[in-house]
Amino acid sequence: MTSIEMAEITHQKHKDVMKEIKKLEPEWVKELGKGFELVKFKDEKGKPQSCYSLTKQQSLFIASQMARDSLSTFIIRWDQLYKEMLEFVIPNAEDDEALLAQADDIIADRLEELNRTSKYCHKTTEIARQYRMSASDMLSFLTDKKIVHKVNWHYELTRQYCNKGLEEYFYSMRYNSKGKRVLKKTIVWTDEGKQFLQKLIH
Repeated sequence: MTSIEMAEITHQKHKDVMKEIKKLEPEWVKELGKGFELVKFKDEKGKPQSCYSLTKQQSLFIASQMARDSLSTFIIRWDQLYKEMLEFVIPNAEDDEALLAQADDIIADRLEELNRTSKYCHKTTEIARQYRMSASDMLSFLTDKKIVHKVNWHYELTRQYCNKGLEEYFYSMRYNSKGKRVLKKTIVWTDEGKQFLQKLIH
């Protein structure tokens, strides 16, 4: 569930919901050690905007703090989302192999949607290669300069450089040692971001 849908459910402005979620994030991090996922999207005018993409637990935690009167609505909505998923996947799957294939199709569609804005961006590896560096060397250099920092096993821009059109994020799926799917988030650079890095290195 996104913060946009949370705003619709609670009849609040999205920017106000974003502020409330940001206030509650430290408490969540303190308990679970992981923050809320922030994703990019384009509004009706084509301008890049940010919103939170939240799990069921995260959205219900936030609702319990900022919208207790709407908590039952959130629970009903999550039940609806779960039933919709089952109706889409289960009836069309004749066996385990077909079920997995349909799950992969759903994941592929979701990844394509997430990566729409990063499609024409530049990988750190490509930029680093111009200076005979590896991607890890480049990211270490940027970390020393306090331009990026590591968040939950991936790199993000520090607050000073956020929302300046320098970066996007490429999402991919991998499997951990227990065979569980894990969404991997990798920083990539816009044309403006590439120029920024080139000026920085020169």
